[in-house]
Amino acid sequence: MWIPYVSQVCTADIGGPKNKLQFSWTSQMNARLFCGNANTKQDFTELVDVATVHGDQQEAKIYALFRNEWDMSAVCVYSLRDIRDIFMTSAFKDQATDDRQRELDKKRKQCVRDSSMQHIDVLNSIESRSAEMMDWVQPASGSGPILFKHHNYTHIYVDASHPRANGHHVVMFLSLSDGRIHEVVQTEAHSFIIAEYHPFRNQPHITSISLDTSSKKL
Repeated sequence: MWIPYVSQVCTADIGGPKNKLQFSWTSQMNARLFCGNANTKQDFTELVDVATVHGDQQEAKIYALFRNEWDMSAVCVYSLRDIRDIFMTSAFKDQATDDRQRELDKKRKQCVRDSSMQHIDVLNSIESRSAEMMDWVQPASGSGPILFKHHNYTHIYVDASHPRANGHHVVMFLSLSDGRIHEVVQTEAHSFIIAEYHPFRNQPHITSISLDTSSKKL
């Protein structure tokens, strides 16, 4: 079974000292990604590809492409703000049982200038206890998955620069395993396939997608 996670590591993390976690991240924290419908028990756990729509640091969106065992694909949208909030506010999965452990957990979440100089108690806590957060990252604004039945998508590219009367709509380009590409429009109410492209005569496996934003050429 696939289990999708998002991880956070401090940019200055160089590992622990020579005798403790020298070749390991000391700041890594992991949070489970949820994509599915809790009411119907339908979920998507195989993370296939991701695309980022850049706004400011708080409003950036992550479009994650998933698959499940029933030959269905889905896209779930997460906000960078929500992901950061999970790492800041959630307890670790191995819950602290006393005030000392809770204090060590707070220190584990802090980025330090020199990770190799951390107190031995902090390093022992990092080594012995799970880095997984208790809370899961949910899709942004309570949105559900964008479902695609019987399509084996392999890559995703997202263009959020399309204007409309009341804001912007999002266009997703999703490649299939046989070399075709679907263009999908996402509005607040619906998502639908508006075009199918056959860029190659044969059926190659597409490894990446990019879009020239000025000419709108894929």
